[in-house]
Amino acid sequence: MGGTRGCRRHSNLCARHAYGVRKGHGLRGFGRTHFRYTRRHAIRPITATRALDGVMAPIRSHTTVAELTPESMGQALGVSVTRVSAEHYGYTQQLPGDWSFSVQRQRVPSVGPRVDLAFSPVDEAEPSPPVICSPDFAHFTAAVESLGFTRTTSRGEHGRWIFDAFDRPGQHIEVYPLVHPGDTHGTDLTCVGRVSIR
Repeated sequence: MGGTRGCRRHSNLCARHAYGVRKGHGLRGFGRTHFRYTRRHAIRPITATRALDGVMAPIRSHTTVAELTPESMGQALGVSVTRVSAEHYGYTQQLPGDWSFSVQRQRVPSVGPRVDLAFSPVDEAEPSPPVICSPDFAHFTAAVESLGFTRTTSRGEHGRWIFDAFDRPGQHIEVYPLVHPGDTHGTDLTCVGRVSIR
């Protein structure tokens, strides 16, 4: 897909800016202040595959974000989530290979309750993309689309690819790509950088 021009040499840095990710902190407002990296509460080790499968659970069950609870989020991911307030809770953890993973549910002004899952490099690392790329963007979005969603692509200036959106009654999902340039033309690896559900 298009839109990777200008981010090819530093795709991770571009991803951090595009998704509002701070170095080593995950999503803005969702850093070490509230949710610390942890492994001790995980029932099973979290991987990118398990994280993406966990965020698919409420989508498969038609559970709305308003209906999601810390307990159901934790059960889907296999972890104990941290509650900041009645409307704000989540979990973050460092993954192998200098990646971090974060997921949070919060109420966003003018939007309402929203769940955000994101992968980001730790600090200034340029980690290996395969760690977070199973499933890759194509397979993950195909699974979402197969659940009865209508798919559209959102582009910015000069046709820059921003995200793919998925809609069905009562649910809106945005999946943001994280593109890692390959060594030769046509070998780019496109992973899931962020999933937003509302």
